[in-house]
Amino acid sequence: GGDFKVHAASYTENTTTKLPGEIVSAGKQGIEIACADGATVMITELQAAGKKRMKASDYLLGHPIKVD
Repeated sequence: GGDFKVHAASYTENTTTKLPGEIVSAGKQGIEIACADGATVMITELQAAGKKRMKASDYLLGHPIKVD
């Protein structure tokens, strides 16, 4: 966990029953987060605290996220 700045994200056409803010998926496309009304967004670029801006997929290589 930790604090992040999101630099690039886009809405997906996916829907979910997860609560807003929960991680839906994490992989080569990025980190998919649940939003209100079952919509999701895909974070594609982020910046972890004290780190450089990077692709979300590159971040996941060193920091795997388990999706329940």
